[in-house]
Amino acid sequence: MDTQNFQKYISSLKLIHIALLLGQLCFAAIAFYLNTNGGISDSNSSKIVQFSLILFFSLQGIVAGHLLFKNRLKKIRGEQSLTTKLTAYRTLVIIRFALAEAPSVFSIMAYLLTQEKIFLGLFGLIVAYFFYLKPSKEKFFTDLELSGSDKLKLENPNINIFE
Repeated sequence: MDTQNFQKYISSLKLIHIALLLGQLCFAAIAFYLNTNGGISDSNSSKIVQFSLILFFSLQGIVAGHLLFKNRLKKIRGEQSLTTKLTAYRTLVIIRFALAEAPSVFSIMAYLLTQEKIFLGLFGLIVAYFFYLKPSKEKFFTDLELSGSDKLKLENPNINIFE
């Protein structure tokens, strides 16, 4: 089994983050291309209602992700095992990414169907928030409030963190 040090752990979280971000950006680029070349228009629906619903779901996803993250983080901090903390934190970060990504995808779909650029603006705001969620060593240490000995263990590149 390949050993995983803390640097590889953070790199894997960053890779997941970048992959999800690029997926959103590619979908938005495709939607923009389709709409500038004829597009798929749903002219019979109320755009104000659509925008309100998309805005509501966007805020709901972001707030739910934030509250879930803070709530579960408290439980993770109480764990004794560093390995358990690392595994639970990775799962929690991925869930937070998913709850931030879903509103972004809804915004892109709304833009694709309505050709209203306000949905692209909402998408931009959500992507800015998603970019803010980018994992880092500093955020990890701040989130988990690790002890000095755990931090030293994680900083050592020769230690497999999942042993």
